[in-house]
Amino acid sequence: RHALRAATGSDTIPVLVDGSAVVTGEEAIRCYLDQEIPEPAEAQAHRLKAAKARRRYLEEECECLQPATH
Repeated sequence: RHALRAATGSDTIPVLVDGSAVVTGEEAIRCYLDQEIPEPAEAQAHRLKAAKARRRYLEEECECLQPATH
């Protein structure tokens, strides 16, 4: 904790140190990364494919959504 505070000025986790930038907190880190790192061209296609697989799993395989049988 002391080393974290000395390096970042905070003992909050998660923390991202990028050069002189120190970003704390999950949401702030996500925003920072969204601004600093360009999204790969295939990212949207990957998200759509993952969403389709998730829907298929929930519709076909997930026992939590299947009708109860006795």
